[in-house]
Parts: sequence; C-alpha cells; structure tokens
Amino acid sequence: MQFKYDTEELTAEYVNLSGFKLRVIAERILCDDPRLIPMYNDIEHAISAKLHTIRAIREIERKYGGLPEVIFSDDDPDYDSKVEDSIDQAIALDEHRHHVEWVYKEMQLGDTIDYDYDTGEYKVNGGEWCCAYSGDLDGGSTEYPTLRDMTESEIGPLYNLIREINAGSIACIGIQTIAYDKESELELTAPMPSFR
Repeated sequence: MQFKYDTEELTAEYVNLSGFKLRVIAERILCDDPRLIPMYNDIEHAISAKLHTIRAIREIERKYGGLPEVIFSDDDPDYDSKVEDSIDQAIALDEHRHHVEWVYKEMQLGDTIDYDYDTGEYKVNGGEWCCAYSGDLDGGSTEYPTLRDMTESEIGPLYNLIREINAGSIACIGIQTIAYDKESELELTAPMPSFR
C-alpha cells in the first residue's frame, strides 16, 4: 500500500517549522507574562515533535531507497529467505504510514478532558475524576464541560503567532481550554475551528 504525500512538501514543512521554532524560542525569551511561558513551551515541544517525525520519515526512506515495499508471494521459490527481510520492511512501512499521518494531524495544545459516560464522571488534564452536573433528578441530562479554542484576549501575542504558523505550514496548531458555561461550549463531536 502506498501513502501519498509530497516529499518536497515535507522538506518545505521542515524548513518552515524550523524557522517558527526559532521564533517561538525568541518570543518566549522576551515574554513578560508568566502564564504564557508554558504555552510557548508547549508550542516549541509540538513543533520539535513534528520536526523529529519528518526526520524519521526521511530516515526510513533512505534506509530502503524510497518507500519500503513488502511484496512477495508464498509461491515464490525464495519465500523463506524473504520472510525475515519482509518483517523488517513491514514494520518500517507501518512506522512510515504512522509518521506521515501524524505530520498532517492538527496539534491540539492546552487543556484535555477525559469522559466516563458510564459513571457520569470526567477529568481535566489527567487530574481527579469529577462528577458531571445532572440537570434533573433522573440523571437523564448530564452536563459535561467541553473544550473551546482560546481567544485572542486570552493568549495575547500567541494568537497571531499561531495564525502565522497555521497559514504558513501544514502543521496546524490549536490551543484549547475548558468551557463550563453552556453558552460558550462547543460540541466535541463537531470539528474544532482552526486559527486559519
């Protein structure tokens, strides 16, 4: 199975993200707001992970002289000798597919929520489990907090930086926070708006 992507696009993405990483580091050094520094750190770590993944893709391709292929048949006379090599290639192909999919995946930073709908509980950022609010005595309509994108007023100069990263690369970034208020909630099943 072949995975379609553009090698030149990944190279350009590597260059773009390297530049944005330097900019994030520089802006973090100049940042006076202590609550924004962890967000700069998260963005730098996310960009570093994407850069590492692109390097891993290229290493797999260099090792196999391109995209690894696992093509042989059990009626092949050299079947037994090819099985061992094919296992390594199958593992490399799976890694390659996983890496390529991850490079194109949006990076969501900030808060996270885990739900347990069976018990009516949730936990924020891996913390303690909390009981969700039930709007009626039967427990039929349980209210859970959701995630929403942070606004420009909440993240200040990071808002424009994120918009520029999202406009100039394939690696989109979103920073989310918990929304407890019903009016400001976004449904988790709906696609999250991007900063583009």
